[in-house]
Amino acid sequence: MQHKLEHYKGISLTGDIIALGTDRQFCSDNGCISYLDLSTPLLNGEILNEFNWSFKLTINQDPKTDKHSFRFRSLAHNAPIILLLPGYGIRKADMQFTALFFRELGMWPIILPGPTETEHFDFGFKHAQLGIDLIRQQFTDRPVFSYSFSMGAAVISQLNKQLPNWQGGILVAPMRNFVESGSVVFNASRKEVWWQKLISEHRFRVVLNSIQSKNGMTDAELDFQQTLPEQANLLILASEVDKVAPLSALKDHVTNSRRVVKVADRYHPEMLYLWPEMREAIVSWLKEVSQLPLTAEVAMDSD
Repeated sequence: MQHKLEHYKGISLTGDIIALGTDRQFCSDNGCISYLDLSTPLLNGEILNEFNWSFKLTINQDPKTDKHSFRFRSLAHNAPIILLLPGYGIRKADMQFTALFFRELGMWPIILPGPTETEHFDFGFKHAQLGIDLIRQQFTDRPVFSYSFSMGAAVISQLNKQLPNWQGGILVAPMRNFVESGSVVFNASRKEVWWQKLISEHRFRVVLNSIQSKNGMTDAELDFQQTLPEQANLLILASEVDKVAPLSALKDHVTNSRRVVKVADRYHPEMLYLWPEMREAIVSWLKEVSQLPLTAEVAMDSD
């Protein structure tokens, strides 16, 4: 069971059906990584100047739809890097829509592999380290932002410590406690996953604790609120009905540099998708903390 959990593939938005970026390889003394570069959006090998996106997701028999028309301008010579950090069970290809949104804003999106897209599960820390190495070698003079979903929030303290140009992070439904979050997900998904029905909740928690102990991690080391300094610029997007990262557990930690924004009532899997109110909150935050020249259309939408 532990092996299954360490290599779990969860909800997929696009999978590898739609390839909109370039798969690149990078190696450093810390190992090698395969990441997605969406600085030049592509479709079937042709450069995209515009792209019409349509999306539908049905949860609990409730269909939700979204449409967005992308327009891509040439990147500035010093365009900021946006490093995308997937959550547990998420593949890098599933974050392509989010990456395109940042590319439309004039940022250079780099998507790292998810924590379970590796032979050795370590909560995504090695992937984050290789992403840091990549930026320090190839993008030294550029400001860097990060965008993380769920478990991806656990590793952003590395960016803060090792990247002098890290400007801040956008955290969507951020995980704070691995065992507690994993138990919530397990109880929600065991009706759908046959092998989970054979396992008691106690046994499941034992395995989650084993995974954490094997990696030598403590609860505090996986909680961004305990590992990041208070002055770090953060935008936290959370939902009331998300049991993994409930708004109630995050809204009391607002500071001058940590903004918590309530989004529509969305369950944890839904938060993987970048819904309109989330896009608006991100644009508003970026306009405050950066000098990013947003497109007139997108900037107007957030006013």
